[in-house]
Amino acid sequence: MEDNKTKNTLPRICHLLGGSAPLEVGEKFSVYGHCPGAKFWITPNGQFATDPPQYPGSSYAILAAINNPGIVSRQPFFGEVDIPVLNALYEAGARYLARAKHLRWYVREPYLRNDNKFDMDGDWTTSSGKLPYDLFPGLTRGNKISIEEALEIAYNDAKSDREDVPWTEWASDSEKSSQITLSARA
Repeated sequence: MEDNKTKNTLPRICHLLGGSAPLEVGEKFSVYGHCPGAKFWITPNGQFATDPPQYPGSSYAILAAINNPGIVSRQPFFGEVDIPVLNALYEAGARYLARAKHLRWYVREPYLRNDNKFDMDGDWTTSSGKLPYDLFPGLTRGNKISIEEALEIAYNDAKSDREDVPWTEWASDSEKSSQITLSARA
């Protein structure tokens, strides 16, 4: 019964854009292949908003997303299980993660090209590399994030599960136990 009540309180556009898992009011998302760098969200009255405000092409992007919800990229999410790998990547020199066709780590911040692939300035052979595609499923296609931001999201997720225990007491053991080697793209 609660599911129907929740379903009825969300604006219809949340269901159209989110598919089987409707977007929440205020949940940030991007539209893959449209408006690079813009973040969208749905307001309580069912209208969309963007950051930066009134982003050129945003109306077209929302229409495209309604017709193809698969291009809606929700904000990345990371959990406690991701902390050791994120820490190991950071310790090894990676600073950013991005997913387009492949999941990759980067030393410098990548940017989304017009062909919907991530690129970066500098030497690709030592400054980026592929990661297993199924690693970090919370980072959806068309999204990038700094590893520091990902760690903050993961720690906040873990912290909500351990309200009474400071994260420094439980995080240090799992962080120290992980090792990962970055292999640069040849």
